Amino acid sequence: MNTAPSDGPGLEIRRHLPASPDRVWRAWTDPDEVRRWSGPHGFTVTDYRADARVGGTWRLVMTSAEWGEMAQGGVFRVIEPPRHLEYTFAWENADGTPDREMLVTVTFAASGDGTEMTFTQATFENEPQRDSHVSGWSEAFEKFAAYLEETPMASG
Repeated sequence: MNTAPSDGPGLEIRRHLPASPDRVWRAWTDPDEVRRWSGPHGFTVTDYRADARVGGTWRLVMTSAEWGEMAQGGVFRVIEPPRHLEYTFAWENADGTPDREMLVTVTFAASGDGTEMTFTQATFENEPQRDSHVSGWSEAFEKFAAYLEETPMASG
């Protein structure tokens, strides 16, 4: 596993979500819900497994007509419901080994009629790689917001 140097580019995305922090947390961490919204436009999650505890692992597989199957995974580092989550993130290579490891941090704070989400991911090898993730995550978060609007009372 390659660990990223701390001086590469990172990303930060902030998004207001139309649900309480408790609801957002549940939709972000419940595998059945993650399968329904995760991934950029055109992608479908075919598998998501998570042992949501500090030191537990997660793995998500998604597919698209254009890109085929793509897998990612990591280890949970911090879990503080419903406000703070940190986990490692690495794409899987063709042989199933993890590629460059990055750190994702997500915070959720009550804000007006919903939740302010702050998402960071670092560090990337270069700016084009980072920019590609900005695009993918932004699309996933559009799907996430729509999912929360459509399923405000979904059980977790």
